[in-house]
Amino acid sequence: MRKYTLVLLFAMLSIYAHAQVFTMPAGAFYTQISASSLQYDQAFDRTGAVVDIPASVDQLTIHWMAQYGINSRWTVRAAVPYSIIRSTVRSDVSMLPYYLESGSLTSFGNVEAGVFYKMIDDKPFVTLSFFTSANTAALNYYTGLQSDYPVWHFKPGAGVGWAYDKSWLTFYVGADIFTGDYSTAFLSEIEAGYKPFPFMYIAADIYVRRSLDNGEACDCTMQYTSLYLNDMEYLSLAAKAGYTYNQFGLNLGLNTAVSASNAPATLVATVGLQYKFEKAAAEVGE
Repeated sequence: MRKYTLVLLFAMLSIYAHAQVFTMPAGAFYTQISASSLQYDQAFDRTGAVVDIPASVDQLTIHWMAQYGINSRWTVRAAVPYSIIRSTVRSDVSMLPYYLESGSLTSFGNVEAGVFYKMIDDKPFVTLSFFTSANTAALNYYTGLQSDYPVWHFKPGAGVGWAYDKSWLTFYVGADIFTGDYSTAFLSEIEAGYKPFPFMYIAADIYVRRSLDNGEACDCTMQYTSLYLNDMEYLSLAAKAGYTYNQFGLNLGLNTAVSASNAPATLVATVGLQYKFEKAAAEVGE
């Protein structure tokens, strides 16, 4: 079988650079709106094998994110995903233990808000972060569709990085701690980036999500669409590039998984538009 890759939103639509580690300068504001589209009828099962699933799924997700630098050490961030999902049941569903029908679902995903704190401002710099994801998603057991996890979850993390005029290297570790009976997951990301020109960047990322398998939440009919399953895991690679003009920018991203389980098997491309504003040093007293 063809092994495509990853998962929409799980390595987390983070085509904007430095998403998990870099803080904003005091008074700086950054916002991005991005779109990701995927279609698939195969998934990575619990063992990591790519298998056919009994429904073909089309998903379009619009993702808005904003960050603001409160001061030189504290940055706040909010993110709002919105998904339009459609599924078509294939002809081999008669053997399924659950009833499944074709349908559609349009809803918010898990709205997220949190903070970054720059603990050490040096080379390397060190940041801490904490984010809360609200249970703002929707699901439908008849179609097996859901727009995100149907519970609250929390993401504490820490990052370390080296930033230079034309390049950077960052490393992030954290956890995704769920309420309900979903398993906690270990998260990690390594990113290396380079600016060949002042108006352009390229970057490569490695993402890891590893479930602790300590939850018994029922995936029920969602196992037939592979949307936001419990004990989801992956090791993925991403390539990103961006172009900026004054305060505006265009970002592109492409994700591919080396291995995964309990996740859709499809290539995911993302495009985003950004706006960034920074106050002059005199305005913030620096």
